[in-house]
Amino acid sequence: MNNQKNRKVLLIGKYPPMQGGIAAKTFWLYKKLAQTGFTFRIVTIEPENYFVPVKKDDIKVFSIDSTSVPWHIPDSNLYFERLLSKCFDALEDFTPDIIETNYLWPFCSVAFFISQKLNKPLLIRHAGSDILKFYTNNEFRSIIKRYFEQAALIVTNNTCREIVSDLCNDKTKIRLLDRYVPNPDYFHDLKSQKQYDILFAGKINYHWKLKGIDHLLEHIKTNKLHALFLCDGNYIKDVFSLIHDQKLENNIEIEKFMHPSELPGIINRCKSVWCWDEEGSIDDFSNIIWEACYCNVVSLINEKVEKTTTLKNLKELFPGKFSDFRKEESIEYNKDEIGSFKQLNLETITKEFKNYIDRNISLYNSV
Repeated sequence: MNNQKNRKVLLIGKYPPMQGGIAAKTFWLYKKLAQTGFTFRIVTIEPENYFVPVKKDDIKVFSIDSTSVPWHIPDSNLYFERLLSKCFDALEDFTPDIIETNYLWPFCSVAFFISQKLNKPLLIRHAGSDILKFYTNNEFRSIIKRYFEQAALIVTNNTCREIVSDLCNDKTKIRLLDRYVPNPDYFHDLKSQKQYDILFAGKINYHWKLKGIDHLLEHIKTNKLHALFLCDGNYIKDVFSLIHDQKLENNIEIEKFMHPSELPGIINRCKSVWCWDEEGSIDDFSNIIWEACYCNVVSLINEKVEKTTTLKNLKELFPGKFSDFRKEESIEYNKDEIGSFKQLNLETITKEFKNYIDRNISLYNSV
């Protein structure tokens, strides 16, 4: 294959304008890799309510919208056909070295097809949520095994390693890759004025009740705080109803979605970020905890997040950046600044990010 600085990758998966942590971390990874010589084309889905303009980037994105398709029997959203059509558009002036997908449904079927058609290696980076919900179902378990048979490499993490090993007959294909690390060129302390006491950012999806929003609203009301909610999802109306019932409309500003490039500035305008998970969620922590640490902003966490195995090293790297709002040492919101944080070790976090990028370059080279 080409020199490592000239890899061409076609991603069929989550990427802005799609929302969520996977789309965001892929955006930041590709942004850095593009600076090292990688070339990307993206095929993704654009949410119906997406309205924040994407900043101009060198990476070309081909997206289908979420409008309804002509009615037919049996009724479906025809994602496969529509994503496939966008793939052909992306391939008109682009010959990829690698086909990649970062989320199994509905993207992996299209990536599987394109990989076979072009005879190019398939790299599968599954998420926790997209495999944990499907692997116990015999029908979907069977197709996941087919995808893994076709893949050149499957990227997983400690949370899902046993599941992937069970689904993949060829264990040499499995790669254990450490989680996302923010780019300190963008995520750092901007010394911004703190407009908000708390930032809540996340999808209001099927397990939104595990995010501790009832505790958050009680905390905002008791302490008369000013919060920013960046959220959207299938159950957003439930959260609106809770805010209305608590008479907190004047305490909470709500934005539906922000492009990932806007997030460093937003985090810096907040005194804290809400990162709460109840039992039943996966054993991992939100990307925004990493990003808040880099921005010198505290994360409000609960015991479930604190016990997350992947958080231990982060707490050692960023002492003083975590707090349980129910304990005595909780944040004093009447202060302009929070606590007396030690200055971040720029050399250390820059090295962390470089290692993360090097591991991803090595991954593409091994494909």
